[in-house]
Parts: sequence; structure tokens; C-alpha cells
Amino acid sequence: MKLHVVVPTIMTNPQQEFSCLDQLVDHFDKASLDFTIYFVANFPIQEFNEYIPTDERIIKSVSNLPFSISRAINSVFERIDYRDEDVL
Repeated sequence: MKLHVVVPTIMTNPQQEFSCLDQLVDHFDKASLDFTIYFVANFPIQEFNEYIPTDERIIKSVSNLPFSISRAINSVFERIDYRDEDVL
């Protein structure tokens, strides 16, 4: 079983958001979970573009869909390969 987590952002507090991603990785590793975190933004904001994930299991994604963070989240799940036993 793999855990797929989407973390949407509009980059209102970039440093806090980057810290949260790192904390998620730490907690998931401590729980021995198989996971991927999808960090998704509607548009490629400068801070988002400049962010370099600290772990290869953090995947950045830009939907290019204005005013639709829910659509941005769903766009990630439409692109990933997952099995019935995975958690989205």
C-alpha cells in the first residue's frame, strides 16, 4: 500500500509550507510508510519555482488552473499511477 498526499499551496507563507513538507516526510518515515507527497500550485509562483524539494518523494506540480485549487488537486490524481490498495 502506498500513501499519496496532495498539499495545495498559494504560497502565502512559503517557509512554513516548506517546513511542513519536511515534517510530513519525517513523520511518514518514522511510521515506515511508503508515500509520495504532491506539492501543487495553481500557477508557478516565484517561491514555488525556486523551491527545491528536500526529498525525492516530494513532487512539485503546477495545474495552471486559475481560482480552482480543488481542480489542481484532482489534476494530480488523474496523472499518477495507483493501485486499488493505495490511499489517496
